[in-house]
Amino acid sequence: MKSPTRYLIDTNVFLRVFIRENEQAYQDCYQLLAKIKRGDLEACVHELVLVEIIWTLQSVYDQPKSAAIQLVESILNLHGLDVVAGFDLRRSLRLYQKFSVKYIDACLAAIDQIQQKKWAIVSYDADFKKLPVLWVKPGDLI
Repeated sequence: MKSPTRYLIDTNVFLRVFIRENEQAYQDCYQLLAKIKRGDLEACVHELVLVEIIWTLQSVYDQPKSAAIQLVESILNLHGLDVVAGFDLRRSLRLYQKFSVKYIDACLAAIDQIQQKKWAIVSYDADFKKLPVLWVKPGDLI
């Protein structure tokens, strides 16, 4: 199988660095982001991931709006990380109906480059195993 040309970074990678609940996950994600910043790995983040970060920080972790904004701004300013948008809405609904996954995961899986396996999703979320995508854990890339 051909290797992906780019990696789409999922919400939990950024949260593991910001929240630091698990030291190994923190180290893996921090090193991954450093690798992106150095230009050693071509990566992107989807706008939906940024939305999910703000929602998760405020609703799950009870973080103030200012902290959520600060994190998203730091992601936007991360050298080497591109922000992408767009996905096939109809495909996302079909994936969501067919597989037992969160809708946002189905949306990410419905990105054309993800479907074509040109890009892989970097995440701790094992639900991506259920979807027809390339999925890697952060530690696998450092």
